[in-house]
Parts: sequence; C-alpha cells; structure tokens
Amino acid sequence: MLMMILADVDAYLSILNVDGALVNLGLPNKPDHYNVFSSLFAGRRSITASNVGGIRETQEMLEMEGRVRNGK
Repeated sequence: MLMMILADVDAYLSILNVDGALVNLGLPNKPDHYNVFSSLFAGRRSITASNVGGIRETQEMLEMEGRVRNGK
C-alpha cells in the first residue's frame, strides 16, 4: 500500500494483509504516530519510505510493485 498523504497510520496498517508493507513517499510535514505492537508486530506488517524521488523513480517503483504482485 502506498501512502502519499498524512493520515491515520493505524487505520491503514489495520487493512494490510499479514506481511504487508506501507510505503510512504516523500517527507511528511509532521511525524507519524502509530501503535507499534498491534499495528506492526502482531500483524507482521512493516513501514518503509522513500524520502526522495521524482516522477520517474515513483513510476519505476509502481511498475516493480506490479511485477511482484503478478509474479513476474
């Protein structure tokens, strides 16, 4: 799941599948807050981020994610 806006991180984490990942694109304007135990450890979920990157890099990342989902 890609997240490009400041939002309720726990709400997004709760809808991820086991071993799912939330990807933040760009730098947030405020720190994220979330429940580490129930949102991450209990559901084997992860949060990752790309602090920099333009349109080309973002498109490459989306294409790679599509290939992974399609098993290519």
